[in-house]
Amino acid sequence: MIKAQHNHLALWLFDRYILRLMRNHFHSFQLLGAIEPIDPTAPLLLLPNHASWWDGFFIYLLNRHFFQRHLYMMMQEEQLRRFWFFSKVGAYSIQPGNQDSVDESLEYTATLLQSSDKPPAVCIFPQGKLMPWGKRPVIFKPGVRQILERATSPVQVLLVATRIEYTSSQHADVFFQLSECYRFNNTILPDMVALSSKMESMLQLLQTSISYGEQGTIFLNGRQQKHE
Repeated sequence: MIKAQHNHLALWLFDRYILRLMRNHFHSFQLLGAIEPIDPTAPLLLLPNHASWWDGFFIYLLNRHFFQRHLYMMMQEEQLRRFWFFSKVGAYSIQPGNQDSVDESLEYTATLLQSSDKPPAVCIFPQGKLMPWGKRPVIFKPGVRQILERATSPVQVLLVATRIEYTSSQHADVFFQLSECYRFNNTILPDMVALSSKMESMLQLLQTSISYGEQGTIFLNGRQQKHE
């Protein structure tokens, strides 16, 4: 597998590249609802839905503005070999369909979460592949539970619902909603069906909130909005 190798220069360049890219392509980034208190001494596992190519970049921005942790992100190895630079900013690989690779990647994820250094944020996409927004039911792969089975100390888990929507601009807005902060370890494990159902409910609520014009906390403006 390809492991993450954070590089300070790569992160500095990537940060500036991503901010410019996001401002050029989107109107605004908004968080609907509040963020529950997060324990800074415990690792954070982020579980977003996966409906677009942009999703990894969205999680990067969310972490940058709200959690401010070293971010690691699981990525398919075929794509990471193609975009090798991402390993320098926290991406690591998995090969779906190769059980040995899957086991190695899950073990590596658990190791990251149990690091004795500054607790990180780790992002995996629990659906395992891109799924259209309207695809129901939401089904999470068992990897999340397998990672937490290896956790000897508490891991905070946040579900992240995201949606791209065109509202008041020719550029799309990006909306986020977060779940309550769960805490799991190898003796307190999640019910994966319940987590999947929770994500499905969050996605429905996010769609309803957007359709009613609910305004969230704007944490990044796009270029078009800056000139309005």
